[in-house]
Parts: sequence; structure tokens; C-alpha cells
Amino acid sequence: MQPWSEQVWSADAAGFTGTSLRVGGNRLARCTALYSDGLPVTDVYFDDNEVTDGTRFLVRVRSTLDSAPEAGNGPTRVAFRRNRVFGINTGLSDLGTHVARVLQTSAVESITMTDNHIERLVTNDTGTVVYWPYGSLEFGRNTVVHVESNTTGDRIISDKSGPLADPARYTHRCYDNTFDQRTVTLAKTPSAVYHVYALQNLVSEGDVFIGCRCPTHRVWHSVASDTQRPENITFQDATVLDHRYPTVVELVQFQKNVVVKGFTVHRISNPDAVTVVGGDARLRLVNLYNSFSDDVPDMEDIVIRDNTVVESDGTFTFASIYRHPNATLTELRNVVLHGNVSRDGAALCRFIAGGALGSVTLTQNVMPTARELYEGTLPAAATVANNTPSASARATWNPPSIANGASATTTLTVPGAGVRASDSVRVAASSLPTGVQLTGAITAANTVTVTLTNSSGAAVDPPSFTVYAAVTFQ
Repeated sequence: MQPWSEQVWSADAAGFTGTSLRVGGNRLARCTALYSDGLPVTDVYFDDNEVTDGTRFLVRVRSTLDSAPEAGNGPTRVAFRRNRVFGINTGLSDLGTHVARVLQTSAVESITMTDNHIERLVTNDTGTVVYWPYGSLEFGRNTVVHVESNTTGDRIISDKSGPLADPARYTHRCYDNTFDQRTVTLAKTPSAVYHVYALQNLVSEGDVFIGCRCPTHRVWHSVASDTQRPENITFQDATVLDHRYPTVVELVQFQKNVVVKGFTVHRISNPDAVTVVGGDARLRLVNLYNSFSDDVPDMEDIVIRDNTVVESDGTFTFASIYRHPNATLTELRNVVLHGNVSRDGAALCRFIAGGALGSVTLTQNVMPTARELYEGTLPAAATVANNTPSASARATWNPPSIANGASATTTLTVPGAGVRASDSVRVAASSLPTGVQLTGAITAANTVTVTLTNSSGAAVDPPSFTVYAAVTFQ
């Protein structure tokens, strides 16, 4: 057992011989387990260890000064598997300058981080589970509980800031992980769970997020002078439980071919009244924002599809899209919202300065309580078709006896009905006598009139039944 200021194992690259390094099956406490820059080995394995109260970097194995880790300047492959980590920096009284980082690494080929349990990272600086600039990442079946920090740029999973020599040569897959942040306060929450800075070819799928007070995923290239943009990013099939932040996914500044699909958000709320993008605290699944005025690549080809939101509130929208007036040289365009479903919400999409946007497509989205298809100015190059925001009402009706050829009517209050001339209404009944027809019409604002017509050939005294009316906002 080592004191916190020492390493269990550190390597002098110049004096190391051999092709691989394996650290496995150890019980460690109050230490940095492995620390080496520029280690000239093919493979590094850190497997099946149990660490209690690690300090700062648990494992740091990278190329010298984060330069490209070609042969002789860092490992070819790095593996961190089946470890149990219970605390980093939890025993320190001074957290101000001590990061809490599980794995910081770079590799010529691949980084594997699978089947680990990581619990309680504590710092006033940067708290990160994996942080890498080079190498294809496999991050799967990990459980991460309680990561706290105190820096606005912090994130739990992140590629290292800065341009990569050749990002297209790497592919990254993150899958079936669980992130439980229920015990982390807003003041200590990281800025995102996944943060993509300059990666290409990343898929995050099947993850579970619990109680996050930050976006589950963020793509944000924050350096306007750098023309290397994130591309080919897919976030899919996530399960989001008790989300406590106004947006689930944030897409900021230039990027291309980003897909958000198959999310199931069981609850989203904003208990801390957090504001984003100009003081907006309203809820949204995805926030899109572009403000760069420099001559950099566009923000384009964004697809948001087949997501389901079970519980939100009356401010919710599937996407908020804003191209800031400063973005005079860059476009925000080719955004598709398709097949998304939410029980609650205000509108399918919220456009801020919508007249400055490129093409946007809204098709086959469902939001029963929406008062509008969209808020703000619809972009000139927009396509809107086959969406079903609607409102409904039901009531018990016991009509009087109706003579042959005569009718009886009743009215139902349906909020939002009649605001648009193109609104349509459907009516139905729990049961009807033979020869009696039910029709409906919007006859005033918020009012549907239901008519029962008797064409049976004789008088009819219908029994009491339930009548339904659903208005589709077009």
C-alpha cells in the first residue's frame, strides 16, 4: 500500500525493455496505480484489479506530450478490463488541483475499457473516466456511479481537446454502459457524460443514464480557428431515467452526420431552473446551436428520429434550433426530425431566428398535447408533413330520443382546437345503435360539436355512451 503521492508502478521509457506490460489481480489503495509517458511497448493490460481510494490518475499510459503514439513513442494497444474502483481522491483534503481520472491514454491502434465498476470520483478540477486523443476506443458494459467535479468544461467520457493527426483512421464504439449520477448535485456535476470534441466514427448505443444534471451526450467543437470537425457520430437506443437538465443531447458548433435515434426518456425535468442558449430553461430533447462567425465548416446533416419521451412538461420540444446572428459565414442546415413521440410538450420544434436556417424536415412526429407544430419562424426551406400533434377530450353523453331523420348535438372542450383553419377532428363513441351516425366539427375556438344523426327509419332513444373527440393540428 502506497501513500497518495506515490505510484505503485512508474516506468522510465528509456530503460524499459520488453513488448508488453501487465498489471493484474492486485488490491491497491491510496495510490496512482500506473503512470508512464512514452512507454515503448506493444500492449499494456490493467485487468482484474481492485482499487480503493485511488489518487489523481489511476492509470496514465500515453505517448510523450500526447504526440501521435507511433511505434516507439507509446503503446500500440491498451486494455483496462474487469477492474473495481471504489473512489478516486476521496481521501484528499485539498481537491483544488487534483484531477480524478481513471484512464488517460493514447494508443497506436486500440483502447479497450470493458466490464469495470467505477464508483465515486471526487475533485474540484476535472473528473473523467476515460480521456484519450489517439486510438480506437471500445467502452462497453461499464458501470459508473457518482462522478463529481467543479469545472464547466469537465466531462465523464471525452476525447482530448485539440486537433488529431488523422481522426478518420479510428472508429469508436461505446455500448451497454450505466451512468448513475443521482447523488451528484448541480454544483458538482460534470458538463456532460459523453463529450465529442474532434472525433469521427463514433457510435454510442444501449447506455442507461440515471439522474443526470447535464447532457447525456454533447458534440461541441469549441475552437473556431480549427477546421477539423466531428463527423459520423451516432447516439442511439439510450435509456434515460429521471433526467434533471433542460436538454438531453447538445449539438454545438460545426459538425456533420450526427444521428440521435431510439432514445427512451422516461422523465425529463429542470428542478434547478438551469438556463441554456440565451437564458432558456425550457425542456428539449436536442439542442442545436451554431454561433461561429469564422470561415469554418458548416453544422449540417443532423438526424433526430424515432425517439420516445414518456414524461416531460408543457414546455418540451423535440429540438431547439438556433443559428446565432454572429454565424455569418457558417450554415446550420439539413436537420431532420422524424418519427419522434412525446406525450407532453409545447411544439415539435422550436426555431430561434428560424429565417436564418437552412433546410429542416419535420415528418411523422407525434405530440398529443402540442399547441403548435412549431414555435418561431419556420425556415423557408422547411418540409412539414404527416405530423400528429393533437388534443383530445371525452365525455359521457345520454342523448334524448331522436326521430328518424333528426339529429342531436353536444359539445366537448378541446384546448387548441380551431386556432388554425387547417385543423381536423375525429370523433368516436363507445357504442351506437344501428342506423345512427356520429360526426364532429370544430365550431369555435377550443370547441368541438358532436352530432348524432338517426337514419334508421324509426325513432331511436340511444343509451348513455362515451363520446371521444381528437383534434389534429395541421
